[in-house]
Amino acid sequence: MDTDGWPILDSAIEHENPYFSVERLNVRLPTGRPNDYYRIRIESEGAIAVGTHDGRLVLVELYRPRLGASFVEFPGGGIDEGEDPKTAAVREFTEETGYEADGAEYLDSFYHSPWNSAEQHVVWLGETEPPEGEWEESESEVRSVIEVSPSEVFERILTEPTPSWSVSPLVLAWREGLIDLDEPQR
Repeated sequence: MDTDGWPILDSAIEHENPYFSVERLNVRLPTGRPNDYYRIRIESEGAIAVGTHDGRLVLVELYRPRLGASFVEFPGGGIDEGEDPKTAAVREFTEETGYEADGAEYLDSFYHSPWNSAEQHVVWLGETEPPEGEWEESESEVRSVIEVSPSEVFERILTEPTPSWSVSPLVLAWREGLIDLDEPQR
């Protein structure tokens, strides 16, 4: 781990379970004093899919038990062993929405928290097709699938609590010129 010149004096796993571990890093600060920092190590990286249908973004409303609330998010999830981010993003998108994607383009990655070492990869799917007929969602935490204009998503970010894993993909798709964020009305 790059500590930008702060030598790691000691490190230890303080807690571990099947989903994550908590690591303590004891580093020497520039002042010479040692200090402990903690980080959450999630073994699985994530893939987030940004897809559209008729120019509107395809999102899912998910209940997040650890946060005790529902959020509107881009579909995504863990990358399975041996799977690349593009394949994982397409798989998660279809599992959570039932929509089919014709292609996938890797955009970039980000860390959604300085406490979490799992990298999140953002993949652009472009125009997607909704399921034909009745679709049985396979993800139990998905409450609904919605289609929203990019400016409506941006407005929600400004007015509702929003997790970073929904903000960063929107910004990356906008940066690449893939979506247009009209000036939201406040």
